[in-house]
Amino acid sequence: MANGKYLDYISIFFHGVIAVIKVIIYNHVKRVFYKEVGRGWEMEVVKNSVWQLPLPELPPC
Repeated sequence: MANGKYLDYISIFFHGVIAVIKVIIYNHVKRVFYKEVGRGWEMEVVKNSVWQLPLPELPPC
């Protein structure tokens, strides 16, 4: 009886550890993704929005 309870505690402990590791990995990947890919993506959005501006709003040359 005590042995089964002990195994339950080990199981719960390992599930907790795995959950924490998943969160840490997820946050790290998210941070790297936003730092590297996010910057390029923002530039793409800025370039695309600049190209999509209506021509009459540009100052005449």
